[in-house]
Amino acid sequence: MVNKQKKRKINKDTNEDTQSSKNILNVGETSAEIHVEYELLPNFNFKFDCRCWETAAKIYTENNEWCLKSIPCTIKEKTCWIIFSVHHLVYLNEPQLRKFFNYVIVFHIFCGRQKLSERAKQDKVKGFYIDDDFLDTKGEEFLEIHPLNSTSKSSIPSFPEPMIISHEDYGDFNITTYLEAIPDRIHEYYFRKMLRKKCFPPVTLNFEELVSSTPRGTSISSKRTKKYANNKTKKPDKKSKRSSGTESFEIHLPAEVLFSDTGTVTKYHHMADRNISSILIYAQCANILSDKQVRMNLNPISIKLEQLSNLPIDIIRENGFKCLYAKILFAHRTFVTPHYIPDKTMCFEFIKCLLCEEFQSEEIINFLNTQFLTVEIIGIRKVNEAISNEVLLGVTEFDVSDLLRGFWDVRLTNALMHPRNIFPAQIDANVETGEISWKNSPLTADVLTSYSTLAPSVLRHVLTGFVIQDCERFYIFLEGLSNGYLLKIWEKLAKLPIQQKCIYYNSNYVFVTRFYEDFISLGGIVYIKLSECLELQLRNHNFYIGETKTTLQATTIRKLGLINLALTMKSLCQTRLFPEPKDVKAFIDNIRKIDESTNGK
Repeated sequence: MVNKQKKRKINKDTNEDTQSSKNILNVGETSAEIHVEYELLPNFNFKFDCRCWETAAKIYTENNEWCLKSIPCTIKEKTCWIIFSVHHLVYLNEPQLRKFFNYVIVFHIFCGRQKLSERAKQDKVKGFYIDDDFLDTKGEEFLEIHPLNSTSKSSIPSFPEPMIISHEDYGDFNITTYLEAIPDRIHEYYFRKMLRKKCFPPVTLNFEELVSSTPRGTSISSKRTKKYANNKTKKPDKKSKRSSGTESFEIHLPAEVLFSDTGTVTKYHHMADRNISSILIYAQCANILSDKQVRMNLNPISIKLEQLSNLPIDIIRENGFKCLYAKILFAHRTFVTPHYIPDKTMCFEFIKCLLCEEFQSEEIINFLNTQFLTVEIIGIRKVNEAISNEVLLGVTEFDVSDLLRGFWDVRLTNALMHPRNIFPAQIDANVETGEISWKNSPLTADVLTSYSTLAPSVLRHVLTGFVIQDCERFYIFLEGLSNGYLLKIWEKLAKLPIQQKCIYYNSNYVFVTRFYEDFISLGGIVYIKLSECLELQLRNHNFYIGETKTTLQATTIRKLGLINLALTMKSLCQTRLFPEPKDVKAFIDNIRKIDESTNGK
């Protein structure tokens, strides 16, 4: 309720005001003290001190001071947030941006009093003053306040004088720095959302807990990524008490993520100093690629893994998974996230940024046009052991071909599929010794009795597909179970005494949707025998794929993958030799017509 009476004017330069005045925030001993310094660009170091009380905080830079009212935390009692923004305004040309792309910003954080500047140590703060116009401001809103013992307001100038920095490699550049509260409504919305939905990045496990659980066979795309990974592994060794009463920590921020236009969030849990529960850094670079020509020349590709929802956390924990990580497969490169403690909803905030010049033009165009960006979620059952037990928990794929159509930002959400069940079922005890024929569907008694007799339950575990035989070779296409049984069948088919054969497979892992309903009435496997070469018949009949009738026969042969390149299921996944379900349906319908017309002659 707004007080309609005339407010009493308080002189903050004297002690005439009473202790109960609404304009006064009295403070006692400090609750926490912290010192932060980082090198944003070579030869430009920025540092500040922050002293916190229960209801307020004071920030000290080299030339100025700034006071803020703390914001109560709505998700944790007896906790408050001290929130402010540090702006660095600098113009970098294209050569400087290329060098900055490989740069890593290291935030050095010191908890305690010893690293504070002398000005911050000697400052005797007795209380703070709130302007009359802001007395009705709610507790959760951002508010600038002023110290009682100050003769002038403590606000930081909006645009102070720029600093001229010189560097041997970077050259000269001007940089202007200023502080303020949340700069705009968008950033405020992000912060409110994180508080309301607890959308903070998940807890990252310390490296010493996972010495033996680093994923095998992963590749690091460049030297800068490898250097950053090495620095990350040495992070626990740097955590030490440099001086009595002061704990030091480091947060590494690769500058490449600032080229993504999506920002990044880094959270660090501080457990030693109980007065500081966590430090959250939200870093974003606005207008870094505002110059159209520079944007076209650099042309960065950013991959942001933002959130994993509805993870079956109960099953994950019951089966002994201590942590998990994500593996991103992009254009024959593999990127691995840190290891996280699993939770039902995980806000990864993981960003990987690449420059298109790191790829050959044909490679990136072919990938965006024909393949998917694949994300694998891998769980680790054991830590602190020489051999870790890693299990692929799920796979999802994203079509990023819109990037070739002029879109700069593509936001995708997809369901997480499970290529192998956590509880693999032995549906066929005789799979090792039984004979597998490419003419029949293995509808054995084990399949029908291992699951319920309801048709949907049975069909979910039926092997279906088609076989095309022409005068030159066999084309075998299989789809079926996702718990490893299909792999055994596929390996047996690969060993059949047929020299000229091409084998392809499908499961709910690859296609997301199976089309066994079209095959089951024919015994599960559709068998078509042609008197002429399949490729020749496709050419003679001007065969097209799909309903749009826009794909030429050359694309038909390429997309169906009528070449024997893949030797394992993994290589099949990587080379993407799979047609879409609708394409295979159209293929079967048309090939039947071809067969009928050929036999009718």
